[in-house]
Amino acid sequence: MTRPPLFPTALVAALAAAAVAAPAPPATASKRAAALEQEQQVAAQVQKLEQDMARLIDRIKSDKPHYAEKLQQGLDLIRKNMLRQGLERVVGELREGREVFQSREEAAQILKTIEELIALLTDTVSEEKNKALQQKLQETIQRLRQVEQEQREHLRQTREMDPDRALGREALRERLDALAQDQADLAARLPDDPARAARGLQAARDALRQLREEQARTAQEGERALGQPLQDLAGIARALEDLRDRQEAARAAARRTRDSTRELDKAADDTARALEDESSLREQSAKTAAESAPAGLAENLSKIQGTIGRRLTAAARALEDLPPEDRTPARDEAIQALHKARAAVRASEEELAAKDFDLAREEQDRAVEALKQAKDALAKARAENAETSAKALARQAEAQQKFREEAGALAARLARQAQSLKDTHAAAARSAGDAAESTRAAERAMEQSRQSLSDRDPAAAEQSQGQAVQSLEEALQQLGRATAPLAQKAKPALDALSERQDALERQAEDLARQIRRAASETERESPDAARLAGEAAEQTHRAGQTMENAARDFSRQQPAGGRRDQDRALNALAEADRSLEKALEALARDPAARLRQLGDEQKKLEERAADLARRLEQAASKAGPQASGPLLKAGEHTRGAGQSMSRAGRQMQSGGPPQGQPEGASQDPSARPQTARESQQEALRQLAEARKALDQMPPREPTPEQQKALGEHAKRQQQIREKTEELRKAVEALQRQHAQGSLQRAGRQMQGAQQSLEQGQPGQSDPQEQEALRELDEARRDLDEARRQLESQQQEEALFRLETLLRALLEQQQHVNDRTAALEAKRLAAKSLARADLVELANLGATEREIAGRLDDVAKTLAEEKADVFNWVIDSIRQDLLACADLLAREHRTDAYTQGIEADIVRKLKELVDALQQEQARRRRQRQGGGGGMSGGKPPLVPPLAELKMIRTMQRNVNRKTQDFATRAGPEGALSETDRLLLKRLVTEQGEIQGLTVRFVEVLKKLAGEQPQMQPQPPE
Repeated sequence: MTRPPLFPTALVAALAAAAVAAPAPPATASKRAAALEQEQQVAAQVQKLEQDMARLIDRIKSDKPHYAEKLQQGLDLIRKNMLRQGLERVVGELREGREVFQSREEAAQILKTIEELIALLTDTVSEEKNKALQQKLQETIQRLRQVEQEQREHLRQTREMDPDRALGREALRERLDALAQDQADLAARLPDDPARAARGLQAARDALRQLREEQARTAQEGERALGQPLQDLAGIARALEDLRDRQEAARAAARRTRDSTRELDKAADDTARALEDESSLREQSAKTAAESAPAGLAENLSKIQGTIGRRLTAAARALEDLPPEDRTPARDEAIQALHKARAAVRASEEELAAKDFDLAREEQDRAVEALKQAKDALAKARAENAETSAKALARQAEAQQKFREEAGALAARLARQAQSLKDTHAAAARSAGDAAESTRAAERAMEQSRQSLSDRDPAAAEQSQGQAVQSLEEALQQLGRATAPLAQKAKPALDALSERQDALERQAEDLARQIRRAASETERESPDAARLAGEAAEQTHRAGQTMENAARDFSRQQPAGGRRDQDRALNALAEADRSLEKALEALARDPAARLRQLGDEQKKLEERAADLARRLEQAASKAGPQASGPLLKAGEHTRGAGQSMSRAGRQMQSGGPPQGQPEGASQDPSARPQTARESQQEALRQLAEARKALDQMPPREPTPEQQKALGEHAKRQQQIREKTEELRKAVEALQRQHAQGSLQRAGRQMQGAQQSLEQGQPGQSDPQEQEALRELDEARRDLDEARRQLESQQQEEALFRLETLLRALLEQQQHVNDRTAALEAKRLAAKSLARADLVELANLGATEREIAGRLDDVAKTLAEEKADVFNWVIDSIRQDLLACADLLAREHRTDAYTQGIEADIVRKLKELVDALQQEQARRRRQRQGGGGGMSGGKPPLVPPLAELKMIRTMQRNVNRKTQDFATRAGPEGALSETDRLLLKRLVTEQGEIQGLTVRFVEVLKKLAGEQPQMQPQPPE
């Protein structure tokens, strides 16, 4: 892969341009004048370059110290060789008309300095070093994996050669260790003090209630401080916002009803047409079966069959994509029949391709029968849909009537406010009056929607609802202008409210942390209570965020938004209070049940202890005199552990007596966890004594044949150790001290294992080999981390290069946009363009083509990184650039159409730059947090989340422009020729975004299958 230079492309490109434009002074007077102008431009560019480099050094010295160092070296080189001063001297000499050798020497020195600077900034040496180091790391990791595999196999063979393991001693140890571990885990899950956990949750709830009261007081104080007019306007604004949101939801419901009916009708029509075509095709196949088939007929029939199959697939998919609430048994039956017909059609297609008309006809018969079933089911589904749609439209009409009444009431309130403000705040009164008119317009649109719904015309209803939403938006904007002067007058009160909300937000965040701690302390006593408390913490955090929003709204003199957020904060706090109430109820209910559950688990451990004691006693009866004693002793301790487990289980189940007291003694129920814990600790002590007894068993001596095999096995261990030493030397060259130390320790463990094997003690070799494996794994993890860091550094450099290049191209494009707008203004004023203007248009077109060409490297990098969404954006920019180049240079168009495309180019470039900046910031946060990302492979240059956000951004832009077109068209739907051309582009862009989204979803599904292990990333 040929990658762009290590340093910002824009700087290097500027230097290259300066190098080309720095020849020796020409001889003739005319050429001298041209050279003078050229040298002046170069001098200005170099001066700007110095300033840009100095600014860039300050911006990146903390995040990109390597880049900053390179830039500083370049800046020092410019200043040391006095590049700008040299250019200024050449300009002065050319201006004076002097033609001396000094000018030629000065120009040559300038060229040499620029070339040195380009070479310094285009540092490809470190790039190659990075690649070579990655390659060495990968090779070393591969060798290390091979050594791990050999050592793991060696350990398996060691265990097969261990006579003690063959007799089951190791299995007894493993059973004993597992029993001790499970007993320790059970003891850790035993509740500590439910009352203490309840006190923590109750304290948090008390603090929450106090915060709710303070928030409610602040909201009431805000109402009083705002004054009655501003308070009334803010209340109307909240009501308008709520009405707008409900109207938008109703609009979506109408759209869903329309789409459901439309898709159902289309599926029915497609099925009926497919049935006709399939029946006709079956007749043709029947005729062909009885006579010789003409050449090419089977192939043509197979193609027709394939077309029918694709139509059936589309019909079934359309039905499957309907919302779950619109699914009915008849619709499901139709889907099943369509799939059955599709399978038969596919089989018929294959038989026709094989020219087997008889088998094809059989499949066609099955397809026709399935299509008849689908047709009948769809007819039933359409009847059901007609009935349910009528009911849904009736309900929507009723809701629309209520919306209309609310809008009328709000319009009347606004009119009264406008009248009351007329004498004191004329501007606010006019804006309030405008808001009243917009609300009445919404009321009229709602009435039209209600009538359309009553007439069962959801499409017309949706259009009217859209107009109602737009009118409500306008009313809110006008209401915002009405409140502005009143809010300015109430600025001291709003500032005080903002400060109060800030203080409450901090209290909410502190309280959220307190609730989280209480939830953590409750986990052992009641997982349900801990979960509910965690929900309360999140709800309190959300309340804090809305308080912060309220503070910001008040500080910006937006009282309506502030009051809305205050109400939302109160609602969130109320939800948190209910969650804490449920958590306390769960905590009061769960501990006794949890103790009984743990008692059942303790009973199972007791049974395991009794079984293990029997096994130990049986092993003692078969062992020799030296081994039987330790085995019997281990069995006694294990049986004693089982008795302690039994006592702990009874204490958890029904409150049995503490240890050391008679069975009839009673105890306080609250003391049950403590007494059970004492019995569990005694069980753990007994198990530890049993393990100690097993460790005292003397190892069995190997036979001469076994001793010889162990010697050969020791030689294989030596060979693995030698490979490990070679790896250690390779890692030493890579300067990975941690991995080097792990490999060195692994070698020592292997040497110890080798000696144990030579002495005929495979039991002692086993733990040494296990430790060697652990050290090898640690070394590999360290090398993997080093490789990942190099890849991450490489990707961060690539992101930085892409951002810098796109930023430079954005500046160029903005200049083109400015000049296009200026030339259009000149055309409109003078009715035509001068020859010089046409030359400038040709130059602007050439600039557009130059920008498009420079995007090729970006597209290549993104394509190799499989960043399909970003690459699509780049490709769309390139297509727009080439279109603008033709419009400017050939057609000399500077009108709204050209400027609209240019505006799209700037917007997309800005969105790409913003997305790249966000990804770099995310990587910085991840690096500072010490984790995140994917494990097990190279992460993508642009993660799926960033690409998904880009799709969302593109779709939002399409939605915005669609709304703009609807606004400009008005009720009559009239658009200018330019708007129609732009709308055609918008339709194409929407189709491309839809296709891109489908492909992106498929990629995500594939990634989900290939990379199941994901580690969480830090929150955005």
